[in-house]
Amino acid sequence: MSAPRRRGACPTLAAPMETGDGWLVRIALRGGVSTAQLSGLAHAAGRLGNGLIEVTSRGGVQIRGLTETSAAEMASVVEYLEIGLKTGLSALTGPLAGVDPEEIADPRQLAAAIELRAGAFAERLSPKASLIVDGGGVFGIGALGADFRLTAEARGWRVEIGGRDFGLHDAETAAGIAADGIERLAALGPEARARDLPQERGERKGGARPG
Repeated sequence: MSAPRRRGACPTLAAPMETGDGWLVRIALRGGVSTAQLSGLAHAAGRLGNGLIEVTSRGGVQIRGLTETSAAEMASVVEYLEIGLKTGLSALTGPLAGVDPEEIADPRQLAAAIELRAGAFAERLSPKASLIVDGGGVFGIGALGADFRLTAEARGWRVEIGGRDFGLHDAETAAGIAADGIERLAALGPEARARDLPQERGERKGGARPG
C-alpha cells in the first residue's frame, strides 16, 4: 500500500487517498459495467468501506470509508469482477457520443486517434491530466475543465490547450496538435499541467476563446 496522497492529488485503486472519513479510492472506468459487476462493487463497498459509492463528474466511481487494508482488498475485488479500467490519458466524450441526433460531429474516432498517438508518453503525465473531445449535442461536456479540449464546430474542431485557443482545424490536424501538446506536457514531468506549457506557434495571441 502506498503512502497517503497529498491533498489535491488524484486517488486511484493503486494509490488511495486518506480523507476525513477514511481512505478513498477512485475507479476510472473504461466502458460500462454490467449489473453483476455493479452489484459486486456495491457489496464490496458495504463490506470494506462505509457503503458510499459516488459517481464522479468524469464518469468514474469513487468508494469511501475504507481502511488502509481494505483499500488494497478493493483493488482485488475490482480485478476479480473484471471491471475495465482506464490507463494513461483517456479521452472523455459525451454520454451520448455517436448516437445524439443533435451532435455536431461524432467524437469517438477522433478521441481514439489521439489516445493512440499519445499512448507512448501518456504514462508520464500527471494523473489529473485530462482530455475532452466534445461533439456537442444535448449532453455536451463543455462545462468540464480539461487540459486538452477539442470541440466540434460547424467548420471543424476547435483546439484548446491549457485554456488557450489553438484555432479551428480539420480532424487530422486537430489530433496532431493535441498529441503534440500531450507529448510536450509529458516532457515537463508528472507535476505539470497544460497551463504550464509555453506559448507555441499556432496559438491565438491572448489565449482567449472567441465568442
